[in-house]
Amino acid sequence: MYPTTFHDKLRYAREKAGYTQEEVAKVIHVSRTTFTNYELGYRKPTLDTLALLCDFLCVSADWLLGTQGGKNV
Repeated sequence: MYPTTFHDKLRYAREKAGYTQEEVAKVIHVSRTTFTNYELGYRKPTLDTLALLCDFLCVSADWLLGTQGGKNV
């Protein structure tokens, strides 16, 4: 099933890129618990953190957020 929500897309992009939650959390300067909460849909990243996520995982904010014109992974 193709992901449709922010948190599912985030997990999909991370797994496709081959990173662990710990690795991504370290790069975006949050705890692994915080990052896990992003993937579970319990928390949302700040705009600055979203930009870091997009750069690191090579996806667009449009795609992660589900807006028009986003790059598919």
